[in-house]
Amino acid sequence: MIDSNSPRSVDSIDQPPVISLAQSDEDLAVAVSAACERWGFFQVVDHGVNERIREMFDKASRNFFALDNQEKLKCERSADNARGFVAREQTKQKWDHKECFDVGNKVDWNAADDAAVNRGMNGVNRFPEEQALPGFRGTFTDYFHEMEALAERVGGLMALGMGVEKDYFKKVMTSQHTSHLRLNWYPEAEKQIEGIKGKETPFGVGAHTDSGFLTVLAQDDRVHTLQCQDRLTGKWITITPVPGAFTINTGDLSVVFSNGRYHAPLHRVLTSSIERYSAPYFYNPSYSTEIKPIPSIVNENSPAQFHPLQWGYFRAMRVMGNFGDFGGYVKIQNWAVRKDGKKPVHVERQEQFTSSINYAEPFDINVYQKKLEQMNIAAALAGDAD
Repeated sequence: MIDSNSPRSVDSIDQPPVISLAQSDEDLAVAVSAACERWGFFQVVDHGVNERIREMFDKASRNFFALDNQEKLKCERSADNARGFVAREQTKQKWDHKECFDVGNKVDWNAADDAAVNRGMNGVNRFPEEQALPGFRGTFTDYFHEMEALAERVGGLMALGMGVEKDYFKKVMTSQHTSHLRLNWYPEAEKQIEGIKGKETPFGVGAHTDSGFLTVLAQDDRVHTLQCQDRLTGKWITITPVPGAFTINTGDLSVVFSNGRYHAPLHRVLTSSIERYSAPYFYNPSYSTEIKPIPSIVNENSPAQFHPLQWGYFRAMRVMGNFGDFGGYVKIQNWAVRKDGKKPVHVERQEQFTSSINYAEPFDINVYQKKLEQMNIAAALAGDAD
């Protein structure tokens, strides 16, 4: 069995690598695979992203956060719609020092944002009015597809590194993948975010792993506050952005797919005396997708380390865990195969939960809270509570 805490190959560098994508797929698969094992972080250059679209997107991002609050709140996130603007957010029940704006993948990009075909667990996209920010929607859409293409390419190299066909993850993700693109604005450390006391926000974002498959991040070249925890030493390493590069990090699902070979790194964002902007694209599958170790890498000598995980349940529990004690802050270790052969509690709850949830309906945190409370009561009555 592969020890997920011990990468197979170790190099002597003390920074995640910078990888040029202007190489053969064979060479890139080796480089990307090694980076996913050792760090779970790397930067890519020569990536082919349209420079003009990126420049327009960067400008649009700053223009959005420069709007007055009243205008931004017109597209505010709500309990039953996870897309749009949010003035404050939590990580593991602690306030982050940032503002965000989220846009998700649409089933049909030619249809209206709120068309029936585009409604689902995450709700629908919300954009500022055209007169408030001319061209914003179009720029955001163009950039979203640039990130989608880059994520697919990196995912293909990760697949080759695991010995499967290049389009393996593209097929797993499907055209109805639940990826989303986020704008982040981290105000100066001294600036108070409305409704949050300064002493409660020691980090831009607290330490966490990304719950999805992989993240493509556009960093701010001026401010270097993103850090990852070194897998070998436990030290926090600052990810210094290379101009023009994109920063890639692997998420929890990568660990499951690779049967523990790839690493999902803990990372955080420090506060700074200078404001910072960033734009992560989270590449995630459809909510009904079952995540499990790739069958071809599981054998007698390397048995499956994880039970199958359903992305919809895992993502819902992670969101709920950020805001309260609704079953705990889930980790992929909650799906790890136990030596005693017993089925982990979350595997059982997942079966119960997914049988009563329709992923085509909007996610409502209040509705999900009630379902989880009912499940906990049922588990307690059965003597199965955590």
